[in-house]
Amino acid sequence: MFPGHYKLYGSKRSYFTQKVENMLRFQRLPFELIEKMPHDGSAIELRTGSGAIPALVTPEDWPLADSTPIARFLNDRFPDRAIIPASPAQRIGTLILEDWFDEWFMRVAMYTRWNFQESVEALVGSGASMRLLNKKWHELTESERAGLKPHVDEALNRIRTFRQRMTGEVASAYGTTLEQGRDIPIWWGQFLDDMAAHLRHHAFLLGDRPSVADFVISGGFEAHFGNDTWPRNFVIQRQPSVLAYAERCFDTVFSDADWLAGDQLPSTWGAFFRAMESMYLPYLAENRRALGEGKDTVSMSFGFDIVTTPVRRYQELSRLDIRDEILNLNGAALAHVKEAIPAAVLDTYLLPPSGGALEIEGNKDTFPNPQGIGSLDT
Repeated sequence: MFPGHYKLYGSKRSYFTQKVENMLRFQRLPFELIEKMPHDGSAIELRTGSGAIPALVTPEDWPLADSTPIARFLNDRFPDRAIIPASPAQRIGTLILEDWFDEWFMRVAMYTRWNFQESVEALVGSGASMRLLNKKWHELTESERAGLKPHVDEALNRIRTFRQRMTGEVASAYGTTLEQGRDIPIWWGQFLDDMAAHLRHHAFLLGDRPSVADFVISGGFEAHFGNDTWPRNFVIQRQPSVLAYAERCFDTVFSDADWLAGDQLPSTWGAFFRAMESMYLPYLAENRRALGEGKDTVSMSFGFDIVTTPVRRYQELSRLDIRDEILNLNGAALAHVKEAIPAAVLDTYLLPPSGGALEIEGNKDTFPNPQGIGSLDT
């Protein structure tokens, strides 16, 4: 492999960009972050075939897109600094949690960013606060925020139409309008409780060393949950230890620390699997069924009324990728995985292919084209 720097195209305010940045930081790889908005027509989009962020260019000038394939690439390239365990139960468990955190927790990010004025102000004001005062938005005093008000007001006016999309048609596609997303504070709060209980016994999800599943969470906090005002206050009031964990994870670099011995999964993961069973696994099954029937939408309850969202082909591909990982295990390894991970979880991932068309454009990290949003560096 060539020596040199990696180029990470994306945004400090992007969930998946910060996930990849945490991987690069942990593996101690030299990189530069090149600010890029989704679907901005830049040259890297032609090379990756995707307008999504993040994109990563290696020192060999290989372009990569989508945070999950990027994670697999970095894990395989640097096995001495692996971010995905090799042992079967920990590997499958980590990939399943990554899938859940990637796909379902994006709903939290969208709901808590665009529906609340204080979060939108933090989003547009953070660029100015870092550029002019070298402070994050939540670190500012009231007088400092007042001084930045002209910058914030100008940016809010500039993205008014885009915000309307994010709380309207885009939110409807993800089930994150104020009405459709009423489930989110409930299960997100329960996740924080479960995570705080886990952290009383372990530094990271699998012991003393973070994995790619941790980096999804820390990336989400760095871009959204620890930056946008509404979710940050929610976390501080509910379980501040989870915020501290996410910030620590983002700053953790590879060391001699290791995952749990003996291919163990923490007993505290049971709460995570039960949470998946209540909503995410039924959604995966319904998405698969709708795709197989040639439908364009999925309809199911997210805890309150029936919500109708577009079929997501990438989500089915992600499920099938994990299915292949499970089916490629030998007899003893597969038996161990079945002992460690609840049958309801494995049964969903082991469902056969839907039979529907899986040709897709872009990837799971695709985000709506933010026309008029600019760089947000107010």
